[in-house]
Amino acid sequence: MTYCISSQEVIKAIRAMRAVRIGIDGIDGAGKSTLAQEISGSLGLPCISLDSFLLKKMGGYVEYIDYSKLKATLEKLEGYIVEGVCLRQVLRRIQLAPAVNIYIKRVQHEFWSDEAQLDISEPVDAVLSRAREIASMFSSSPVSDLGLVEEVIRYHAEFRPHDHADVTYAVGLALATPCRDNDLEK
Repeated sequence: MTYCISSQEVIKAIRAMRAVRIGIDGIDGAGKSTLAQEISGSLGLPCISLDSFLLKKMGGYVEYIDYSKLKATLEKLEGYIVEGVCLRQVLRRIQLAPAVNIYIKRVQHEFWSDEAQLDISEPVDAVLSRAREIASMFSSSPVSDLGLVEEVIRYHAEFRPHDHADVTYAVGLALATPCRDNDLEK
């Protein structure tokens, strides 16, 4: 596995692998679309987002992808960058696999920020129970349906995309700008 800390390192690794079918996976909001667009611009490959094939407002993700349209789109291309959450699970349903899999990890202070929820070594139901408890603390009523969060946690427990990636891209979380003395005077 190749570990990268910049998008340019990711592009360099892909070039070295001579890959033309690339998958980008990671939690929602990790930067998959941004990285896909950068790679697309550098390598001249079309960028395909799983979200484009999602049937909207259905209350889920993996179950509500237009699989026939996605498969037809990918099969007609010699090369592509495909990105989205639960990528391996979605592509398994259409029996396609990228030549190179990239996993984006959100990191802060050199630690994987989502590790407790996504690198699961205990029963997934225990992780989900904790996630529901935390979500309920910020809600006026108990949270029983975690929606996409639950899908992503279950996906990581079963498919472990972070362990099976050819390239891991560590993206730093933005830190709050520290106060300067003159900011306090305002």
